[in-house]
Amino acid sequence: MDDIDHSNERIQRDLDRRISSIRGGMAVERDPDEEVLCVDCDNPIPPKRIQAMPSATRCIQCQSRSER
Repeated sequence: MDDIDHSNERIQRDLDRRISSIRGGMAVERDPDEEVLCVDCDNPIPPKRIQAMPSATRCIQCQSRSER
């Protein structure tokens, strides 16, 4: 799998999660072993953040920047 395929797969997973959260009243289902990447910087979101906020799509730093 090349970089473009990997990127497309990640984008599709993110879109699927967002659609699911809208349909399910913000209930986001995630595989506990799945690494969740920040939609802004592509760095992994720490598991503790995902546990605290399952609908998180950004790491703490990017979320803070987004809220400013």
